[in-house]
Amino acid sequence: GIVRIVSPLTGSVEKIFIHVGDQVSKGDPLIEIKSPEISDIQSRLIVIQSQLNEANRIYSLQQQLFDVGATAKNDMLRSEATVKELQANIDGLKNKLAIYNVPHSADYSDRFEIKAPISGYIAEIPTGIGMRPDTSAVLMTIADPAKMVVVANISDSDIAKTQKGAPLSFTTDIYPNKIFK
Repeated sequence: GIVRIVSPLTGSVEKIFIHVGDQVSKGDPLIEIKSPEISDIQSRLIVIQSQLNEANRIYSLQQQLFDVGATAKNDMLRSEATVKELQANIDGLKNKLAIYNVPHSADYSDRFEIKAPISGYIAEIPTGIGMRPDTSAVLMTIADPAKMVVVANISDSDIAKTQKGAPLSFTTDIYPNKIFK
């Protein structure tokens, strides 16, 4: 296992919470991205919530008028449909925020965190604070040593010294002073 971390949205890197070689657990925060798309979702949520409040007021009024015979059932049903449509829009926007790890709250935020999808070690971080990666750029790589496959180059002169099943030791670029067996 190796996992390459990319951002689901464009934006700028605001914080990097870890360093190469750090051990992380699944769910640990890795990086914070500031994204105009999050701002757009948040502002649409505020506008639609305001529209929903007004639609609920109108629907309540339509129900009262219908109960006393002062309006057609069709008008009341249209008001009810508007309320349901606006609520569905709000639920969809809240789900989008949840996908991007942005909790919906009264505090407006244009940032989201990318969390570790697996436990492992940070193998590389080819990005930096202030960079503006697109959604295909690798921000960092996490390696799970329990699921690693080692591919080694052995020089021709050393091949004769190797045997199938013999003990092996090696080092890596990430841990140059650690000998793996």
